[in-house]
Amino acid sequence: MRAHVSRAHIFAVVLATTAALVLVPSPALATEYSCDLAGLEQAINDTGGPHTFDCAGPSTIQTTGNYLVINQVVELDGEGLLTIEIQPDPFSRLFLVGGPAAELILHNLAITGGYVGNDAGGAIIVGGSAQAHLHNVDIHDNSAGEGGAVAVQGGAFLRVFESNLHDNTAGDGGAVALSEGSEALIQASTVSSNVAMGNPVTDRRGNGGGIWAVENSTTRLEGSVVNANSAAWHGGGIFVHSSDLSMFDTAISDNTANKSGGGLYGGNVSTVDVTASDISSNGSRNGGGIYTWDSQLAVDVSSITDNHALIWDGGGVQMTAELGVASATITETYIGANSSLRHGGGVHILGAVATEFRAVHFDGNFAATEGGGLWVRNTYGNPTTIEDSYFTGNGAGASVGGAMYVRNAVVDVARTVYQSNSSFNGGAIYVAAAVVSIAESWLSSNEATKSVPGQGHGGAIFAVEEASVSITDSGLVDNEADDGGAIWSDRSFV
Repeated sequence: MRAHVSRAHIFAVVLATTAALVLVPSPALATEYSCDLAGLEQAINDTGGPHTFDCAGPSTIQTTGNYLVINQVVELDGEGLLTIEIQPDPFSRLFLVGGPAAELILHNLAITGGYVGNDAGGAIIVGGSAQAHLHNVDIHDNSAGEGGAVAVQGGAFLRVFESNLHDNTAGDGGAVALSEGSEALIQASTVSSNVAMGNPVTDRRGNGGGIWAVENSTTRLEGSVVNANSAAWHGGGIFVHSSDLSMFDTAISDNTANKSGGGLYGGNVSTVDVTASDISSNGSRNGGGIYTWDSQLAVDVSSITDNHALIWDGGGVQMTAELGVASATITETYIGANSSLRHGGGVHILGAVATEFRAVHFDGNFAATEGGGLWVRNTYGNPTTIEDSYFTGNGAGASVGGAMYVRNAVVDVARTVYQSNSSFNGGAIYVAAAVVSIAESWLSSNEATKSVPGQGHGGAIFAVEEASVSITDSGLVDNEADDGGAIWSDRSFV
């Protein structure tokens, strides 16, 4: 059925329309329809399914102007032959799915050409407790204010399986936008080359190049790829705000953001859970791979590699806190070859973030100034714990703390190796006005040198400004510096 309504996404339209509908009872078996617009409309009007189309070969159905309303269960299968091309007149998406009985199931087809201005859902909008399931669906070259491909609102549910959402654009959420407690499950799918461009007229900043989730929404990715998306503001790949994000066996790569969180951004009391996944080759001003603000981060059995903070801090990960609600647990994870043009090449922690690193390998990270591997400052009594970990080959090019920089913080280190790290001062560790304890650990072959002879201090440890460093049952071997081959201390207790 076709209905002409305004471009505002008001699901009351669906509910008001339902009473006037005369629906044919669902066929018991799948039915084949003509491979044209009339056949598509009839399949939707008949509800049920799965319905197929009598397409002799690759075929395109063009729709014009209006969109198709789904308020019952409708299942369509394009059998890999069907593309539905939306012809905006001047605005149109393909499907509006709304109401508690509404469920749209699509298989083996492509959707392209939707344009809804600043409205939501360039190709599909789902709301009012409805559901949409996409299997082997290709949605590309659609545009919206939010959710260039799909928008999910009002507690609705979206499942994307073995599908490809690519080359869509929006003010926020280049491919997918979730709001109002909605939920998305994305499995074995690709979200790529989408853009969140922002719109200053409508106060859209351009968050979430691939996926945008706000207002207590939930996003779960499994076995998927979020690649080469871009955002004008935060979250090149994924942006979550006051929402939950989890991923398993997923790759977040080659995404960019002009502000923070090249790979992903989690802010304002969000939870971000990364398991058995790869965060690589992303870039932004801050937090090249991951950026969190007043949120909870968990990373387990994953890799964070070759991400870059192109102007400021946190090449691999940046975590900040203002409200004292932040925490992070990173376990059995490789953090390598990340870089920043200022502080924290691997990981940057600022504010009241209680952080645990267990069995983490910081390797070959670089910061242009402070903390090649790890930078920790102003944590206000929230401890940073490092256990059973490795810091190897990290560097702070022009300043201090090749492996680790600590200021106004408490850091507890146990059973950890610092080896072959380098900087001008504190080849491995730089401590200022902070408390650091090191137990059962090994610091070897670290180096503090400057281009001016005699100016490199503390091959392994550099302590200043009334710092307190305790070292027990540990070894400091073959570290080098112009002054203080193992330890250099000024007005501090070691």
